[in-house]
Amino acid sequence: MMIMNCRSMVEFRAKMGIRWRKVSVQGQGGRRPDAVNRRHPMERPRDRDLQEVFRLIAASKNGLSKAEIVKKTHLRHLAVTDAVRTLVERGFIDITPHTHDELTMDDAVSIIQSRFCVIGLRILPSEVLGVVTNLRCEVLPIGVAGEELTAVKDLPDGGHDVEGVVQAVAELTQQLVDQIPEGYSVLGTGVELGGHIKSGTVVYSPNLQWRDVPLRQRLEEVLHRQLNAEQHARFGPRGSQVIIENDANALAVVSQWFGAGSERTSFALILVGDGIGCGLVINNELVRGFGGMAGEIGHLVIAPENPGLVCRCQKQGCLEAIATIPTILEAIVRAKKANGEDPPATIADAVKLAEKGDKLAEEAFEVAGDALARAISYLLNLVNPEALILETYEPMVTQRLVPIVTKRLRRYCFSTVQKDTDIPQNPAAPERGAKGAAAVMIMELLSQRLPAEQAGRTRHLADPERGL
Repeated sequence: MMIMNCRSMVEFRAKMGIRWRKVSVQGQGGRRPDAVNRRHPMERPRDRDLQEVFRLIAASKNGLSKAEIVKKTHLRHLAVTDAVRTLVERGFIDITPHTHDELTMDDAVSIIQSRFCVIGLRILPSEVLGVVTNLRCEVLPIGVAGEELTAVKDLPDGGHDVEGVVQAVAELTQQLVDQIPEGYSVLGTGVELGGHIKSGTVVYSPNLQWRDVPLRQRLEEVLHRQLNAEQHARFGPRGSQVIIENDANALAVVSQWFGAGSERTSFALILVGDGIGCGLVINNELVRGFGGMAGEIGHLVIAPENPGLVCRCQKQGCLEAIATIPTILEAIVRAKKANGEDPPATIADAVKLAEKGDKLAEEAFEVAGDALARAISYLLNLVNPEALILETYEPMVTQRLVPIVTKRLRRYCFSTVQKDTDIPQNPAAPERGAKGAAAVMIMELLSQRLPAEQAGRTRHLADPERGL
């Protein structure tokens, strides 16, 4: 082996035409930036493992064995065992059969459906919708009749009065707690609404015209004060805790766990309603962004040259100024009046006109679909998700928009991106937002650490001494 001295090496480099530059080392303490707070590639946050294992078990009606969980998640046996042990200790899952002390690879684990529940609430400008769900986000039968019901409470003044909304939400929560079947313990309340949400604070909600409202804090304070002793007793050891989430993010979570996103590791959910939001799941994790603003696709500027398209955020040409349900209807109404024709009263009437071949209605949906496709193409080109889920709370609107968006994406997307992306049609039932809020509450519970005394309380399975 030839060993070169320093002079020979310099001459060799010069002869080969190779130039060398010294590596610039930056960052604190002389370390390279990529060496700061770097996680080993095999390490994962423990709560992510817990959420992924729980999600799989909850989605399975007949339970899963540990071997099946390992195969589906690609987690190590030790990580799955630790997650299963934690879920058993919390009383969320049970093991069958109860014939031995050790959990084997073939034992089935399944959700305990009749022990814990969560409350999910959806805040709209006109009303609050509420449901009670089990840990599978299935709506529980409540009340004397035992029906699967959505509770609704009207809001005055378009929901602009913060304290009025807080009081209405607290009263609806109390009514739901009173209707919960015996034997259930309430683990918490999830709340979703449109807008920028950060750590329980509504930074800005265009729908409600709120800014910097500490909604989580206010709701927890009011619930703690107004719940009577019997109602307090229905809540778990952590009391009447509340989690606040953006509406599109909440739908993305419930879709990831129990819907069109359950078989996918990455997808984007676009919610078209009074506004337009996006819930983004990448590598099985909801992306909120540094300040909770990730997914604000409705405020991408699509038509800056059009002075008449002013968004609620006061910017010109936002997607929301073109393609929300109210703006589509308004465009058709304006066109009809200008043409001396009777305008449609509702978006459903507008869809029916388009289906009958009405040119003005068709054009309004084409313009909205084109704007949506343009904005979505930016997302698909940047992120390349497995699926794009387009949801509205008006099934007829979803059916009208999806074909237009799919066709126009061919014009705006990079040629191979759309081929990778499945676009299922997914009309949303009105209570799905509330179920999404419940799913976010469950996800939050899985990320929390239980005190030692609670682990002791919840470990009340058939054999509390089982070695897991």
